[in-house]
Amino acid sequence: MYSRLSYDYDARYLTELSLRADASSKFGPDNRWGVFPAVSVGWRLKNEAFLKEVHPISDLKLRFSWGKTGSTNVADFSYLQYFSKNTSYGGNPAVSLDNTLPNQRIQWEMTTEYNLGLDFAFFHNRLYGTLDIYHRYTDGALAASPHIMESGLGYFSANLIDMTNRGVEFLIGGDIIQTKDFVWS
Repeated sequence: MYSRLSYDYDARYLTELSLRADASSKFGPDNRWGVFPAVSVGWRLKNEAFLKEVHPISDLKLRFSWGKTGSTNVADFSYLQYFSKNTSYGGNPAVSLDNTLPNQRIQWEMTTEYNLGLDFAFFHNRLYGTLDIYHRYTDGALAASPHIMESGLGYFSANLIDMTNRGVEFLIGGDIIQTKDFVWS
């Protein structure tokens, strides 16, 4: 399921809300669904009265966003135990446990991100760029987990890791040469 609502007032104030809900057979019945909301707001400063007549500024927009997303980066049906058909020592058919230890509690890996950004353009969009400051937190990243070696099984998937990423991104570009028939950016 996916829904999105956008609102633009006077090309100055921008809002967008979204909601996504997914189900995955990789997780057990109690953890199958993940719900992922997001919201973003923007203020196009260039369209305000105090900047409309400032001609060197082509565009200037301040924005903020917050959202959640999920990942299912594990094998299908990781919560179930499977069996494999193989041959016993005497050459007779046998059934043994699959190499994966099941995890009934495995669930969606959840990432929450905050972003504050500024988009700008100057001189009829000849010079343009963005500046973003972000904070991303992943709660329960899916990973192969340690378990009892004596079990003889290869791995166990679990929501084991929490991570944080923070940073600043800056992009700048421009049209160095701009003629009627040629543009070099």
